[in-house]
Amino acid sequence: MDSSTPAQQKPNSYDYVYEKTIRFFYLKANQMRQKSILKQNQLKEYAALYIRYLEKDGDFAPGTIKLRKTVLNELLKFAQKRKITNLSEKLLQDFISLKKKEKRSPNTIVSYIRELRVFCNFLLKKGLISENFAKNIKKPRLPSNDLKYFSLEEVQKILNAKTKYKYKILNKTYPLYLKLISQTGMRRNEGRMLDVKDFDFNENTIHIRFAKGGQSRLVPLPENLKEDFKNWFKQRRAQPNNPVFIGRHNKRLNGEAFRLDFAERKKLVGIDKKFTGIHGLRHFCASTLLNNGVPDSIVSKLLGHKKITTTLNTYSHCKISELQEAVNNNHPLSKESKTETQTEMEPYAWNISKSPYVY
Repeated sequence: MDSSTPAQQKPNSYDYVYEKTIRFFYLKANQMRQKSILKQNQLKEYAALYIRYLEKDGDFAPGTIKLRKTVLNELLKFAQKRKITNLSEKLLQDFISLKKKEKRSPNTIVSYIRELRVFCNFLLKKGLISENFAKNIKKPRLPSNDLKYFSLEEVQKILNAKTKYKYKILNKTYPLYLKLISQTGMRRNEGRMLDVKDFDFNENTIHIRFAKGGQSRLVPLPENLKEDFKNWFKQRRAQPNNPVFIGRHNKRLNGEAFRLDFAERKKLVGIDKKFTGIHGLRHFCASTLLNNGVPDSIVSKLLGHKKITTTLNTYSHCKISELQEAVNNNHPLSKESKTETQTEMEPYAWNISKSPYVY
């Protein structure tokens, strides 16, 4: 073979270095240009990236997506009015200060701060920011805990409500879902995301894989529901990976469908508790167990609370009757009769107007 063929020719060292240098500077210039564009519209680009993740990559309930998009859109409008394009701690602090001036409720403010922290944490994991700009924003003090939950009578009415759907499968799905929530205390989305494989009929357990905070846990399968679920899976010829709670197309129902059904049930039985939704069944379960003497630690584990203090702080009102009984029956001063106390106080009560210390 001729030694001058292109296949065996060695490249000119000068041309080779020149080509590599040109290519290096071209790529560098392109990267700088992209960074410059991103810097000019940093906040807008970050928000678009996050929303894309919520809608396509993440597995979030429609209500969660709606809330997070609302917070981001309000933040973008706030930044646009002030001609701010970069994400910073000051921007987020000023945004929350505006919401306080608008007299938003403390619960709403806490919700905004939480969503901003989630947004920043997403960007932090992507390597787009160096710190969580929302972590130092102080949450307002919430009003005293006043949980709204259902009574046993109200829960029974809701579960037995005569709802009629065109598709018979819904008449089976919704009651089973609500019974499971009210007896195990699992969260709405935890129940919605269950698959057939999560039910262990031998051990009588349910494996919650999509728990809050990404931590899975086991909860007991109530004995009175065991046969119901067995028959339900058998009728459907359900496979292990099939969702438990399905609609007419054999697809997993979304959170909005359950919310609408629950609202209809409350309306049918005449329960007017506007702000008490399906989550109220979780509160009903926890408060019922605590009032019936189940230890705090067990209830905390059942609910999936990371700390037992969360359970104690949330449901401390449930044991007020026990506290009253303890004080009235066991405290030595509480055992004194009222008549003795009144007799001792009467002279002071009658002569109080003559006291030199009353002005």
